[in-house]
Amino acid sequence: MKLSASLDGRPILWKVITDDSALKEISLRFEDNEERLPLYPGERALLEYGYFVGVDKWGPWFERSVQCPTRRLLVEIRLPARLAHKVWGTVRDTLAEPEKAIDITRTVDGEFAVFSWKAADPRLFAVVRMRWELTYASGRQAPSGSEPP
Repeated sequence: MKLSASLDGRPILWKVITDDSALKEISLRFEDNEERLPLYPGERALLEYGYFVGVDKWGPWFERSVQCPTRRLLVEIRLPARLAHKVWGTVRDTLAEPEKAIDITRTVDGEFAVFSWKAADPRLFAVVRMRWELTYASGRQAPSGSEPP
């Protein structure tokens, strides 16, 4: 997956929790090879991570669960600009509540269309889902896994 993660710009460790063809679950560790990097009440830190999904694992969905308290959350999906996109998303704050539509913004960064959503004070255990459909310039749907995204 080519995962990278950092805490305030310092690379941190991560652990694979689930690794199968339909689900990848990763736990980010607040530590590096030398020491633990705790975050105490009242302190702030920027936690960033990114990964690349290969063509053999590509699909028309993305899901992010928020499982740590945070004041701000930014979710970004970068898709090839050469394809036409239909992107939508939902958020569910708790299992008892229905999903709500989210507003997604689109910008262009070189060869990529960047779709993003941000929230202030998301609830603990909120689930954010972003979904998309891709089509070629010819109008036919881009089949999952046949061409790199």
